[in-house]
Amino acid sequence: MYIADIEEILPIFIPIIALIIPVVAILTKHQQKMAELMRQSPQAAPSPEVHALRQEVAQMRQLMNDQMLALDQIRSALPARTDPPAIPQVEQKF
Repeated sequence: MYIADIEEILPIFIPIIALIIPVVAILTKHQQKMAELMRQSPQAAPSPEVHALRQEVAQMRQLMNDQMLALDQIRSALPARTDPPAIPQVEQKF
């Protein structure tokens, strides 16, 4: 029974294996090309636009930190928050 199973499955596996081989070859070639590109071009210096964006982000972070500190100072200067007085309940009589 085991040999019969192999004989039934073998015709299915042959085309699958035949299709997998070129896919693996393509992926391997692509990986080699990417490795060569990474080796050839060392990290280039960031463009002036990237440098300007980094400075802008740093300024925004500093501004945000300054505003958070100012808010903390305002909160600490305010008196402690208390609960509002309870509203008396009015009984309705019908």
